[in-house]
Amino acid sequence: MTPKYSSTTLLAGLWTGVAVSSGFFIFRIHVRLKVFQRLHLDDAFVLVALLLTIANATLWQVTSNDLYLGIAVSDGQQPLPHDLSKIYVYLHSQFASVFIYVMSLWLVKFSFLWFFRGLGNKIKRQQLVWWLVLGFTAVSFVIELAILDYKCLASISLRELGKM
Repeated sequence: MTPKYSSTTLLAGLWTGVAVSSGFFIFRIHVRLKVFQRLHLDDAFVLVALLLTIANATLWQVTSNDLYLGIAVSDGQQPLPHDLSKIYVYLHSQFASVFIYVMSLWLVKFSFLWFFRGLGNKIKRQQLVWWLVLGFTAVSFVIELAILDYKCLASISLRELGKM
């Protein structure tokens, strides 16, 4: 099966997402400084998520050829190359991309949580609910990290690839 989108389209989409996200982040910081004259912890969470998004786009910018080679090999359109290092790079890039995505997503979730903490920090009942939701979210985050398939993509070796 041929990929639906070319490498150029993939990269254009990734970098467009980075540009739009960066624009919203700059607007967010501008509003925060204008209204509150300071930044908050939730802004740091969003900044790290943005930096991870940039890292993800950079990762695929560098390894997109390996991605499309991996797809072609897995679909049987190309034979397994003698030099398996490109497949190895693709598999590790795929794992890194998934990990970066998961981290970005959870950082945005924690950013929202921290934002809502400030809205209800004077109401005792809401403080209790906030701590319960924070605990549930933190446990869910740890579970998400625990169930990622680290063995499948991160530990595959060139020798194992050769046996495929």
